[in-house]
Amino acid sequence: MSKEKIYSVSELSDLAGITKRTLHHYDEIGLLVPARRKDNGYREYQHKHLVMLQQILIYRAIDFSTQDIKQLLGAENHNLLDALNHQKNVLIKRQQETASMLGDLEATMSTVQGRRNSEILFDGIPTEKMDSWKEKIKKQVDGPAIERYQQWMQRLSEDESRTLKSEQDEFMEEYGRAIKLPVESQQVQDLVMRHYISTNRTLYKMHEGFKGIGSKGFAIMAREMQKQQLNIELYDYYLEGMAQHLGKAMIYFAENTLEDQQSELRQIGST
Repeated sequence: MSKEKIYSVSELSDLAGITKRTLHHYDEIGLLVPARRKDNGYREYQHKHLVMLQQILIYRAIDFSTQDIKQLLGAENHNLLDALNHQKNVLIKRQQETASMLGDLEATMSTVQGRRNSEILFDGIPTEKMDSWKEKIKKQVDGPAIERYQQWMQRLSEDESRTLKSEQDEFMEEYGRAIKLPVESQQVQDLVMRHYISTNRTLYKMHEGFKGIGSKGFAIMAREMQKQQLNIELYDYYLEGMAQHLGKAMIYFAENTLEDQQSELRQIGST
C-alpha cells in the first residue's frame, strides 16, 4: 500500500490558493487542525485536511463565519441542510438588494449622462437663457414628449453628443453664409435636405413606431417654427432671422422635393 500524501503548510496554501497565514489562523481557532511532526513541530496536512479545507472555502465563499463553519463541519445532515437553506435565502435576499442598487445606480448614471449630453449640445448658451427656455418648454410641450427627449439624451454617448454638436455648429455656420440667398436656391435647399435627414433620424430614435416625416408634416413643422415665439427665440439665438428664412425654405422643400420623394426620404434613419 502506498504511503498517504502529506502536505506542508506551503504546499497546501499553494494548492488551495490561500495564504499560509490563513492556514495558521484556521489552526489557531481550531477550524482546521493539522498533525505535528514530532521532531520539529511543523504542521502536516493529510488528504482529509484537504477535503475539509475545500468545504471551508466553499462555506467562506457564501459568507459563513468561521464560527458557523466549525459547527457545520461536525453537524448532522439535517442540521447542515437547514443551515445551507438559511444561507441560500440570505444570499438570494442580498442578490435582490444588489440588483435593486444596480438599477438605481444605472438610472442615476443615465440621468447624469443626459445632463452631460445637454451641456455638450448647448455649450456656450448662457445659463439664464437655457433656464428661460426650459420653463417655456415645460409650459408648451406635453410631458411624454419631454420624457422621450430626455430618454434619447440619456441613450447618447458622449462621443455621439460631440458629433451632433459639431454637425450642428457646421450647419449653423453654413446657413449663416446662405441666409441672404433665396429659399429656393440650390445651396439653401441642400442645407434643408441635411436638416430634414437629421430631424428624421432623431425622431426615429425618439418615437417607437415612427414612420418618417412626410411633406405635410415637414411643412407643419416649418410653420410652427415661424409662428411660435419659443421656436423663433431658439433659432434666432444662433442666427438672426433664421426661423423665418429656414421655415420658408422647409415649406419650399416639402412642396417641391419631399412631396415627390416621400417613400424614399421618409425611410432615412429607420435602421
